[in-house]
Amino acid sequence: MQTTSKNDIKQARPLIGGQPGFRSLSLSRSMGSPNLYVLLADWDSVKAHTRGLQRRATHVAG
Repeated sequence: MQTTSKNDIKQARPLIGGQPGFRSLSLSRSMGSPNLYVLLADWDSVKAHTRGLQRRATHVAG
């Protein structure tokens, strides 16, 4: 299991936010498990989300 910190999310926000169709990103802490977070990304459409992930994967891989 990979551990992700709030700082990791802050660094990722500009990368995600720069994708066409991206609307917003929110991070919430779990009430039952304070070390767990829920990351919610809002997109214009599923298609925009899929394209954003594909672009990001290409950027990371290449």
